[in-house]
Amino acid sequence: MAWRRSRRGREIAAALVVLACAGTVFGATAQPRALAGGGSGPDAGATGTGWVPHVHVAGGVDSTYNPAIATAPNGDLYAVWVSVNAGLSDLVSAKSSDGGMSWGTFGLVAGSTESEIWPALAVDPFSGRAFVAYYASASQEIRVALSDDGTTWTPSFVRACIGGPYAACSRPNIAVEYANGGDNRVYVTMDSQRGFSPDDSDVLVYRSDNHGSTWTLVLDDGGSSAGAHVQPAVAVQRGKDGVDRVLVVYRQGTTLQAATNGRITWSDDRGVSWSGPALWSSAAAQPPAIGAAHDGSSLLVTTGTGNGPDVEWYLDLDPTDPSSFSDGGVWSGFGYATHIAPDGAGSVDPSIGGRYHLLATAQPGLMYRWVAEDFQEIGPMEYVANSSAAFTGADRDFAITTQARGGAWWPAITWADFHEGVDQVWYTTPGARLTFDTSPPGLVLRVDGDERVAPIAATYAAGSAILADAPSPQDGNGGVRYAFMMWSDGGEPAHAVLTGTTDETILATFATAYPLTVYSTPSGRQIVLGGETETTPATFWVPAGTYSLEAPTPQGATVGTRFAFASWSDGDARAHAVTVTGATTLTVTFDVQYKLTVTSPHGTATGDGWYNAGTVAPFAVPGRVNDGGKTWDFAGWSADSTSSAPSAAIRMDGPRAVTATWREPASAPVTTNWVQLMFLVAAFLLLIFAILWWRRKKDEDAAASSPPTGTE
Repeated sequence: MAWRRSRRGREIAAALVVLACAGTVFGATAQPRALAGGGSGPDAGATGTGWVPHVHVAGGVDSTYNPAIATAPNGDLYAVWVSVNAGLSDLVSAKSSDGGMSWGTFGLVAGSTESEIWPALAVDPFSGRAFVAYYASASQEIRVALSDDGTTWTPSFVRACIGGPYAACSRPNIAVEYANGGDNRVYVTMDSQRGFSPDDSDVLVYRSDNHGSTWTLVLDDGGSSAGAHVQPAVAVQRGKDGVDRVLVVYRQGTTLQAATNGRITWSDDRGVSWSGPALWSSAAAQPPAIGAAHDGSSLLVTTGTGNGPDVEWYLDLDPTDPSSFSDGGVWSGFGYATHIAPDGAGSVDPSIGGRYHLLATAQPGLMYRWVAEDFQEIGPMEYVANSSAAFTGADRDFAITTQARGGAWWPAITWADFHEGVDQVWYTTPGARLTFDTSPPGLVLRVDGDERVAPIAATYAAGSAILADAPSPQDGNGGVRYAFMMWSDGGEPAHAVLTGTTDETILATFATAYPLTVYSTPSGRQIVLGGETETTPATFWVPAGTYSLEAPTPQGATVGTRFAFASWSDGDARAHAVTVTGATTLTVTFDVQYKLTVTSPHGTATGDGWYNAGTVAPFAVPGRVNDGGKTWDFAGWSADSTSSAPSAAIRMDGPRAVTATWREPASAPVTTNWVQLMFLVAAFLLLIFAILWWRRKKDEDAAASSPPTGTE
């Protein structure tokens, strides 16, 4: 630990911070909070801060420090840190798949009989391969560990720090291209000391064209001139012009103490040739940080001015010419060291733009703010950790990346502090505490698959979608049930709740439901409650209230049998309103009815219809009918009756059918009526006599009227 503390002493002296904004820089109108230098605010996760409480990543017994963090293509977060073990410093990794709220899948990045320090982490957004650049102290080498799963790591040699004109090297940083698919190149930068003088050092850049397997020196900035070239930071950017640029910023001066010139050198051909160095500041007294907008729209550089804990920031709205930085202003009085992460980490999409996220020491704490990539907006300063965190402020003891959650980009922050007596690694991100509760209280909810009695409360990363489900119905005490009515956010019974940055209670309201049980005699009949049809026996769970209840009638069962409403046990009408204030039971009675079918081929039969079971049903036909010009006499009944009487009856103990049968009347015998016959004969003779008399009379009259013939 003695070595580690001395390292901290050197790095604290070389740190810088971001904080107070002048308030009117580049059109920003929002005034920052007036915080005195060295002041403190609430820790992240305190009520109203909009940040999750500090999440423990690593450490406890062993000292852990120098964390680095990066975003994988699938949204997972990778973290790497130094872990002191038996007096040696190993590098350990972990992964989070829930926005940093929990960490696991630990892996040994580098561990041997020597100490490995200064880890810098990057992930290829296309392949998902993770790269950790670090310094192996005993071998005095810069190496890069490679992993395709964030757990198993393979070392790759970059350079020996001793050899030729060089006697030492330090502070490796790493960056990976994001817009060239399987051809993404990886860049590692470091400063390398010539001889044994800290006042004579160069900035070196190595490139890998095969995903970290081998490395080639592509830049020695300072190799042709004496002086200090120190503390490089590297970024890559796909420009608006479609050009992939590698950008390296560092401090330069005749000596280490005089290294206050902020320089940038860049390559437009992926490290084949380099332009610059160009001067962007003459007051770069602390390690610089660089951010390159993912969409190629701008560049942002920050550094400590050396005039107390002030941070100066520089911007370039034309990254095709990285020599065109302009002074953005000074954030005064709050720090020494900064880190920058633009939106888009882990993504291959070169169109993503938005914000830069800045993290800075705010002795003795840690602060965050965001700046729009067009520099027209600046966010408020927010405490991530205050003085209670015992934060050292060393620029390698905190790191930041961005992560897409819920359609937005959010900062993901890690740091090391020793507020529990030993250095440990912590994490935070914007988020909120969500409490899922019920009314009435004490009912069961299911939150992200965890089913238990409410309230269920937890802290979630902002942008996280939390699945809330209100199972319904739920049995309660005293023979009641609870039926889901609504969520306070208006969601469906099962729906996703998007986490913001404000603590919130989401309430599921249930109605107390009472059993309304309906029986029927006989059983198995249909009843309708409030438009819902069920078959008895049926139990409806309903809130207290008045409901329409109906017994449809008649209801069929089999051919020739039906059921007709008779009565309700409450004495009300077949269709009526029932009021429920507690457990309610009703019985509806139906009469069983059978069909009597009466048929007759002649005449009109009566008695056809439905009759209650057990009753006697009458039926009848006329005794004689005229039909079709004939006379028919009733002959008797067939089928379920053998009665010979036209009017009969039958007991209805099931479906019944009767048919009338008929016959024609018998012919009468022929008899002689002598009186009638004699009368007819006399009448005939009289008619003949009358005819003869009339003819004789006619002849006599004709003769009398004629003159005599032959008289002279």
